[in-house]
Amino acid sequence: MKLATILLNLLWVGLLLLSLVAVMFSPMMFDAPGSDKQPMLWMIFWSIAALPLNIIITLILSMRKYAQGDYRAAFMTSLIPVLIHVAVVVVLCGLA
Repeated sequence: MKLATILLNLLWVGLLLLSLVAVMFSPMMFDAPGSDKQPMLWMIFWSIAALPLNIIITLILSMRKYAQGDYRAAFMTSLIPVLIHVAVVVVLCGLA
């Protein structure tokens, strides 16, 4: 559990850097006239915008649990962004 938690958190740090780039360019989704009226685009925009915050909160909570010696809880906490990604994909596929 210890190694898996550390590796998963390192993965999230790498994805955090990539997600910041995605957040930087996400307002360009609204360049087309009338695109700001589409609710699907707003859902995609907010899911992209919330991702770095979700990862940061997850990293803080996971490392706190890891430091307390609760390695199973730290690993489970590290899986929170995976659940969020799955939920977003399910919602977006259901609405498409």
